[in-house]
Amino acid sequence: SLQHIIDEVLDQAEHVDNLLHDLNSDDGWTLAKEGKGVTIHYRRETGTSIHTVRAQTHFHNFEPKDFAKLCSLFVETECMPQWFPGGVMKKADVLSWHSKYSKVIQLHISLDLLPFLSSRDAIVYGNGFHLPDRNAFLIRSKSTQENTCRYCDIPKPAKGVVRMDTESIFFV
Repeated sequence: SLQHIIDEVLDQAEHVDNLLHDLNSDDGWTLAKEGKGVTIHYRRETGTSIHTVRAQTHFHNFEPKDFAKLCSLFVETECMPQWFPGGVMKKADVLSWHSKYSKVIQLHISLDLLPFLSSRDAIVYGNGFHLPDRNAFLIRSKSTQENTCRYCDIPKPAKGVVRMDTESIFFV
């Protein structure tokens, strides 16, 4: 049956549509900081202690070579710890690269400056989308759970490691 594939595509399309709406709306967002070309907003998610953070910037004089460098950040998973801020990400493993624009990765994170916090990991399912009508591309990633990934087996967190849920969108 192809129904699970159709459901997944529809779910991703709805998710991307919601993320694009959030990106272009100020409804429910609170300005946290603005400076050096970066604007940061946050909002508290109803009924939880979770805050969603939105950071935006504009690239000026962006050239094709810059675009290629930006794209490589998402393609070269093993290099992610080198550019992730503060040396927080220790390792990134590809668990499945099942299509040109879709993969499942495991992120290993350690907050060495806060030794009382356990190490973390996250299993994220990422997709890239070309949006020619907007002259843009969008990369979305969202945590996936052990029993919901049809592309690979999801490892259990190592002893003492806390599994995080995360969600992100990169719109260029």
